[in-house]
Amino acid sequence: MRVLTKIENLEQKYAIALMVYADELETIAVELTYNLGVTQHSKGNGYSQVAIGTDDVYKSAEIVNLITEELGGKITQPPSLDSQMTSKIISFLDPDGRQIVRLTILLISTDRDEIPVSEIPNGKMIHTKSQEEEAYLD
Repeated sequence: MRVLTKIENLEQKYAIALMVYADELETIAVELTYNLGVTQHSKGNGYSQVAIGTDDVYKSAEIVNLITEELGGKITQPPSLDSQMTSKIISFLDPDGRQIVRLTILLISTDRDEIPVSEIPNGKMIHTKSQEEEAYLD
């Protein structure tokens, strides 16, 4: 892997590196966030999330429903509009029912006026987050 982009924000006390295998963002990309000044890491605050880009959140929700019926788990938020992210979203817990894992399927509008720095240009991302670290994949 190589660093595609590096961003440092000393005021907000973080640095971000976008790592890729290929020259273009046609393969998996990982965004790593380093929080400056953190000297000790805990196991987190019980919150982590994976977000997967999809062209049709409702069709993806049907698949999620089949998977949770077969393997367990629970849909915690049916397909709906997330106004804070201007996305359509569905959320669910893993088959063990642990709240540590939350999988969210997003349809992100790429024609917004403001696109977050962490958003990969094709508008799709996989996001894992704990209290001290974040990674975005595509």
